[in-house]
Amino acid sequence: PWGDAAPGDAAGATGASAPGAGHAAPGVLAALDAVQLGCSDVAAHGDGDSAAGCRQMIGNVWEWTDSPFYPFPGYLIDFPYKEYSAPWFGYRKVLKGGSWATRPRFAYTNLRNYFPPDRRDVFAGFRTCALR
Repeated sequence: PWGDAAPGDAAGATGASAPGAGHAAPGVLAALDAVQLGCSDVAAHGDGDSAAGCRQMIGNVWEWTDSPFYPFPGYLIDFPYKEYSAPWFGYRKVLKGGSWATRPRFAYTNLRNYFPPDRRDVFAGFRTCALR
């Protein structure tokens, strides 16, 4: 569900909140808001599964993507983003999904982050999958 598309594009983010983001008490549908200190078990939060059956698409850790961090089409660089995010366009990879410490109001599908991989104060990881 992440992708490179801008909010509202059918191929990418919808702009809607992800399952567990602000729709129930933090910690019920996703590991957010530091309700528990650390990641949840992979089987936890089944009530927050997506329509496709994906679990924990938000929470636990920010997930690294292979997408370069660029502005969405039509984005106008203005204060405060000229100094905040614009210097990193094209130089950083996108992180999606939020972590167990992320506030639910920031957990929605078109929110992106761009921390460098050498930062040790960011709860980031990656998603793996097994093909059968």
